[in-house]
Amino acid sequence: TIGPDGLRALLNLIPLLLFVAPFWSLFDQTASAWVIQAENMNRTFLDVNLGSFHLSVEPSASQLQAVNPLLVMLFIPLFSYFIYPLVGRFVTVTPLRKMGVGFLLAALSFVVPAILEARITAGETPHAIWQVLAYAILTAAEILVSITTLEFFYTQAPKRMKSFLMAFQLLAVSVGNVFTAIVNSVIERPDGSLLLEGAAYYWFFAGVMFVSTLLFILWSQF
Repeated sequence: TIGPDGLRALLNLIPLLLFVAPFWSLFDQTASAWVIQAENMNRTFLDVNLGSFHLSVEPSASQLQAVNPLLVMLFIPLFSYFIYPLVGRFVTVTPLRKMGVGFLLAALSFVVPAILEARITAGETPHAIWQVLAYAILTAAEILVSITTLEFFYTQAPKRMKSFLMAFQLLAVSVGNVFTAIVNSVIERPDGSLLLEGAAYYWFFAGVMFVSTLLFILWSQF
């Protein structure tokens, strides 16, 4: 049985799941919308030609996703040993504050591809280094949101419900992806055109995350 303590924890954490879901809606599009965008970008990071020696580094659009796990490995110690202690000198670093900043960064990370998509639509071919910048912002958000929510759900759950609430936390990933699927279905017209084309698509999700962040800030006060 769940018990009164477990039920209370579950009811308190349900709103947090709804705030975390939009983050995953944005984050998991690095494997879809961002890959499609990268196909129309200049992905040449290195091109050296010295006589018979030629070195070229030009990852495919899908290979750019490798930036995320690399940055995760760099950012975890950076945040743990430098950023959190530094910020802690001025304000108390709490799980909810970490999440709030992470949500805001997630919204900002989609501003970058929105600007890039506007340039692509205008006929330009921006360099993929700008998408790497978006990955860096989103990965910072991932450190602040994903790790923190896992820890928060675990510490807030009664002992006999820790596994259940950890699984419940992962439900936010599914809810976020379902939201993206619904949006992609709704914006498609019968003739195949889209209601949200080009940069508007990215601005929409950035706006959703920004509004969700504002609501989270209000909710977190209680």
